[in-house]
Amino acid sequence: MTAPSHDRDGAPATGTPELSVVIPAFDAEETLPTQLEALLAQRPAWPWEVLVCDNGSTDGTADLVRAWAQRMPELRLVDASARRGPSAARNIGVGRSRASRIAFCDADDRVGDGWVAAVRRALDEHEFVAGPFEGSLLNADSDSAVTWTAQAHGLTVKPFLPQFVTAGSGNMGVLRSVFDEVGGFFEGARTAEDDDFCLRVQLAGHELVFVPDVVLHVRRRDGLWQVCRQAYAYAPARSA
Repeated sequence: MTAPSHDRDGAPATGTPELSVVIPAFDAEETLPTQLEALLAQRPAWPWEVLVCDNGSTDGTADLVRAWAQRMPELRLVDASARRGPSAARNIGVGRSRASRIAFCDADDRVGDGWVAAVRRALDEHEFVAGPFEGSLLNADSDSAVTWTAQAHGLTVKPFLPQFVTAGSGNMGVLRSVFDEVGGFFEGARTAEDDDFCLRVQLAGHELVFVPDVVLHVRRRDGLWQVCRQAYAYAPARSA
């Protein structure tokens, strides 16, 4: 397992952020503007930062982030290409972040109204939090959209580990101290790295709390080919 570093080089001198939003991104030029637009609309009264962690994109993701940063001063582009995969991108992003509270969302979804403030409030009360996935907003025109996550009204219980709960990393918040304690996301996992992270945090003695106000609008896979690709990718974790 590779623990995140704590390099603060290049951090903006605007005061210490109270929340760092970490977004792993790979070839996300098409969907990322939807997420950035939702974050741009949220103007907390306290300092915060958004780190888009480019995991070696070959499209215009990096240029897009640089352009958005001209009107979104809290936005930073992080080169997360040294190690590949979403776990590595998140770990590298946390290593470059500055806040004691960390929030994760994905480049192909859209945070709900008030999401930034809701995550910060939740992390003032709890060490590890996750919120609901909402599936209609970004999928109104989809013919065969499918989601594999039941995280609409509560956390997921694994049949083989009923004493624990898990959540998707696309809508998650954690204190930096807890993240560092467990060594971040396991970069060797092909999939279900969020389940692994949730279990290790709970095994370390920290509760995962569901917070209904922390809403994420998810973009589901659309079309038979995309659904089959996702099922194939998820199969090893489901059968482990």
